[in-house]
Amino acid sequence: MKKLLLSALLVATVVSVSAFADRAMLAFNIGGAKLSDLELQGISGRLIILGKEISDEIKKFDYGQTPYDPDQVHCDIIAHNQAAGFGLDTRDQSGDFGDYNQMTVAEIYAAYPNNRSPIPPEGTSGYYFTSSGGGKEHMGTYSRKVGSNEYTRNMNRSFANTQQSITVPIDYIPPGVISQVFVPLPKLPYFKRYHR
Repeated sequence: MKKLLLSALLVATVVSVSAFADRAMLAFNIGGAKLSDLELQGISGRLIILGKEISDEIKKFDYGQTPYDPDQVHCDIIAHNQAAGFGLDTRDQSGDFGDYNQMTVAEIYAAYPNNRSPIPPEGTSGYYFTSSGGGKEHMGTYSRKVGSNEYTRNMNRSFANTQQSITVPIDYIPPGVISQVFVPLPKLPYFKRYHR
């Protein structure tokens, strides 16, 4: 009888605390919008609770590449560094990290033969490759949310500090581009993105 009375008292307490929290808007159902990869890039990874920084020791791994000659065109390295900054796995589809200083855009494109699409697939982020004539000549990154008829196109003019992001319809093709292909990249797991 004593156990039954204690159980009933415990259930009543939990129900009343839950009801009070709900009325006082203290419940843990926090609304919000899912952030795009571009928006997530601006987040440092620090954990802040009630204005107090809990963990400032967490750092991002740096998977970026540096151009051997910054005066040369490097749309590929710019796109690679953006994708790495978004937490995407930039290894090619055979599992290798290519040195984009020693590869052409056409060679990089050839290393991603699977999952190619003429429009950015829903809920993915990755590379896009474009052509103005022959083979693939230029690349950038993209991000498309689930259920959206638009995507964010992260463009560059092949030199540092020329990056620009725009939101465009999924069937957008830039002027002068004859063909384009989108290749989704997988997200890196947390333990491969952050370290202490």
